[in-house]
Amino acid sequence: MFNKNLIGKTIPGQKSQYKITAKLGQGGFGETYLAEDIHNHEKCVVKLLKPNQHQHNLNKPDLQYLKELFKREAQQLNKLKHPQIPKLKDYFIINYKLLPIIKQDFYLVEEYIEGHELSQELPFSKKLDNDTVWYILHDILEILVFIQTQNLAHRDVTPANLIRRTSDNKLVLIDFGTVKEIGERTQRSLVIGTDPYMAMERKTGQVSFNTDIYSVGMIGIQGLTGFTLEKSDKDGIYIDDDDKIIWQDFAPNVSDELANIIDKMVHPDWRRHRYHDAKAALEALEEIRPKTPVQVINHSGYVNVEGLDFETPGNNIEILEKPKFFVFSQPQLIDFVNTILTLQATIEITPEPQLKQIKPQEAESQNNNIITENLLTNQFVITAGIITSLTFLGIGFTAVYLRKPEQEIIREELTQTYQHPEENMEFTIKYPESLQAKLAQPGDMEKVKFMLEQPPTQNDCPVAITVSVADLGEAITLKEFKKDAFHVIERDKLNSEIRHTSSRYTSSRLSDGDAYKITFTRKENGCTFKKLEKGTLAYKKGYFITYQAPTEEYKKFWPVVEKMINSFKIVEDN
Repeated sequence: MFNKNLIGKTIPGQKSQYKITAKLGQGGFGETYLAEDIHNHEKCVVKLLKPNQHQHNLNKPDLQYLKELFKREAQQLNKLKHPQIPKLKDYFIINYKLLPIIKQDFYLVEEYIEGHELSQELPFSKKLDNDTVWYILHDILEILVFIQTQNLAHRDVTPANLIRRTSDNKLVLIDFGTVKEIGERTQRSLVIGTDPYMAMERKTGQVSFNTDIYSVGMIGIQGLTGFTLEKSDKDGIYIDDDDKIIWQDFAPNVSDELANIIDKMVHPDWRRHRYHDAKAALEALEEIRPKTPVQVINHSGYVNVEGLDFETPGNNIEILEKPKFFVFSQPQLIDFVNTILTLQATIEITPEPQLKQIKPQEAESQNNNIITENLLTNQFVITAGIITSLTFLGIGFTAVYLRKPEQEIIREELTQTYQHPEENMEFTIKYPESLQAKLAQPGDMEKVKFMLEQPPTQNDCPVAITVSVADLGEAITLKEFKKDAFHVIERDKLNSEIRHTSSRYTSSRLSDGDAYKITFTRKENGCTFKKLEKGTLAYKKGYFITYQAPTEEYKKFWPVVEKMINSFKIVEDN
């Protein structure tokens, strides 16, 4: 929360104390450090769960889900006993006390693997020889065979999560934060994985043993061609209209036998044509084994860490250190408030605080007043309780400058939930009280339209959010779906100016799946609308949301609309 610099500090755990010596990396959901175990002076890796709430738009259920994944990673590492999986050393929570607020830091400590990431062996455009790739795939599949005997799927097998160990040159699979038991229901609101190694079925909530097989095949293609789908261009590998990956023309070193195996690993029809599990893929590889023997490692000598408490591991209370000076940027303040909102309620933060203008010379005398932040106009919002806490920590405000908003912005909480009742087309979406849900006739593609109960003066130019569902009758690709949507818009191209963004690996998401996004302007009945359309595919149906507003009103309502789009969820098993 306060961007603590952990380097040089000693962290107390359940089993030992760990002195942080260096930072190894940082991602969207946490930080990784190199540390020394104070008791035995061994190197180890300390992982800190630290989600970027602002970047990932995380809500309370998302944060709770990430905490569960973090605990699950520790539990699985403690259970899995394999020489190519890091050993768990410790798992603990440190509670930081800030007056009535308790902030929790979740830590996991595991064995340090001396070596380098497999990604260093796969630079862009470098083509490896056939046997080298065979050994890479064989090494990974051996680990997955063991994991699958535990009825688990890793779900994030990537070159960055594979370490080439210096001592024996073997690959070690790390980062078990996404591991999942086969048959366990998946929370659809948050998908964690890495493109372009993530199989298409993962993006629709499907997980099986051969989900990881796809990832292994993509690593093989990258090694043989020097390309990934993410970094490819018109001269590199690509996906054809049947969702098959076209890559062999760019792999001059591959044998026909290995090429056929990899094609089966990444086949889009994962139920019928992809290898069912790692064992089947490994057996196929063994049939084309190179002459050089494969090193075999003994799997003995790995034991659980005894006495680790995974349910209530946090017994330490640490008082936050008094900072010399601290300034909140807007994203940091949002993270700070969101963190407090995810804790058990000890302070009430009003959703509709009163705005106060504070002059520089009056700022210090108003620490007990409510300073609010309108998140859309960069004005500061903090409750009196938090200001008191900051004052307690010695944080002084000498000046707070507020900008006059350029435009009124609508920001409301989504207090209502609409659940569409039509059979086999169920979905849910949240919306604020100011919008009225108007249902369409049964059978219409347009299912529900949300409009202002008290429309603005320009009543003939309404603001509307529409959810539509198209029954496609067959499985099509997102590329085809987006193309059809674009053609519908282009039919009226004389009155439209179209801006669109879409690709197979677009950052656009809708209900936990890849989505196309098209933005455009259109003139209708004397009104000039700015429109956004976002669509995705699930269960042989197309789901898309359209937002329209007069161009001068578009930004005014966008924060509410964005939250509505993010809340949209397709009900499983439609």
